[in-house]
Amino acid sequence: MKNFRTILAAILMLCCATLSAHDFEVEGIYYNILSKEDRTVEVTYRESYIEYSGNVVIPANVTYEGTTYSVTTIGNDAFNSCWYITSITIPNSVTTIGDGAFNSCIGLTSITIPNSVTTIGDGAFYYCDGITSITVDKNNPVYDSRNNCNAIIETASNTLLWGFQNTIIPNSVTTIKEFAFGTCRGLTSIEIPNSVTTIERNAFECCYDLKNVTIGNSVTTIEICAFNLCSLTSVTSLIPADKLFSIDNSVFNGVDKNACTLYVPYGAKETYASTADWNEFKNIVELPSTETFDLTVSAANYATLYLDFNATIPQGVEVYTASTVDGDRLMMQEVTGTLPANTGVIVRAEQGTYTFEQTFEKVDAIKSNLLRGSVEDVYITPAKDAKYYVLSMKDGIVGMYEDALSGGTFKNNANKAYLVLGEKNLGIYDEEVDTENPGMQLSNSYYFDFGGTTAIEPVVNEVIDNIYYDLSGRRVENPTRGIYILNGKKVFIK
Repeated sequence: MKNFRTILAAILMLCCATLSAHDFEVEGIYYNILSKEDRTVEVTYRESYIEYSGNVVIPANVTYEGTTYSVTTIGNDAFNSCWYITSITIPNSVTTIGDGAFNSCIGLTSITIPNSVTTIGDGAFYYCDGITSITVDKNNPVYDSRNNCNAIIETASNTLLWGFQNTIIPNSVTTIKEFAFGTCRGLTSIEIPNSVTTIERNAFECCYDLKNVTIGNSVTTIEICAFNLCSLTSVTSLIPADKLFSIDNSVFNGVDKNACTLYVPYGAKETYASTADWNEFKNIVELPSTETFDLTVSAANYATLYLDFNATIPQGVEVYTASTVDGDRLMMQEVTGTLPANTGVIVRAEQGTYTFEQTFEKVDAIKSNLLRGSVEDVYITPAKDAKYYVLSMKDGIVGMYEDALSGGTFKNNANKAYLVLGEKNLGIYDEEVDTENPGMQLSNSYYFDFGGTTAIEPVVNEVIDNIYYDLSGRRVENPTRGIYILNGKKVFIK
């Protein structure tokens, strides 16, 4: 296969060489002038680039015949077949990466996309199967690499455009673009999360090292040749029987369906065995019966949860209990790995739907948790002096806000958690909220504190007037929308 890539790259190089006219060269890099009026240039292809090695630094500006030009484009096939380049530094002047710009850069291991890039052409990273680190500047308006996923995602459409050997697909991606992982050497397993609905054509074509793939339960479309020529040993499809669809016989073309095991949801074996082209797998095995719960996190990035079974915390999800309160802050403690049954929690994650799957791993119950919950809709008659708080957003701030107690009762919806304070039969007293100020009044709202500095008041009392501090006592030079401490008091900037 290596010889095949070498031959293919050589052919591409010869083809492009006939089109490699250039206007000038500066320090070994060739440029074409795009606009003399705007003084912009693009990096263009030249055959001897194949001799480059190590890190290539593209300048933001170049000077030719007394005129300084801005480098705004990495042209089509600009670095085609530069096998020995290991990294590329792209300046913040570049707005466009052309078609096939880094095609067949098989030695390229890392690259950063600056915030200026708003267009990435087709095939820009074909055959770049050695990349282990790719990031997009967090201020880029078009693309992102959310959650350090080692991939390029089109932000507006939640489409994964380019993935590599250690990519973790975030649970907010809805589409895997055609050829996104094509020829990705070193990719041995991949989990397609439940947020994904579409796997486009050739998405994982020629991933020769890919052994195991898990397909999420929301996938409704798998296009032709999606896993073409992948030596797979197991495919786990979580698509339920009532949503199963037939697939083209090219989807798993080249996969030995006599040796590769297809794992399917409990009770779905018969449906898979009678649906084309899933029925080509000779060994279809049902997964054990387990409980699951799909939690939807809104754009506010928070939710509450209460389950009556131990569950594995999904990737990309943070789960917290509430250990105590400090002033009007709710002090949070993170739960990792497994969420114990009958534990009310706050969930923090990107917008999307996350599946909590039952696990039979033994785990200790969590003590000192102020959050309660239920697995069914319940109506609670409040104890004397008790206050109930639910997750809400007010004035753009997410927190636990006092419930209005419609009709004199508190309603908690199924699988939701809530905060209750002051209820004596739960062992929660005002005196325990703040031991230095017994009998303090309970707040009408509590904001989340995930481990910042707790000693806000002493810090604020010593500062100069008219200086803003965040809720962890840190000075803020240019406060934006949010809650701050100013002159010893809490203020909200809209």
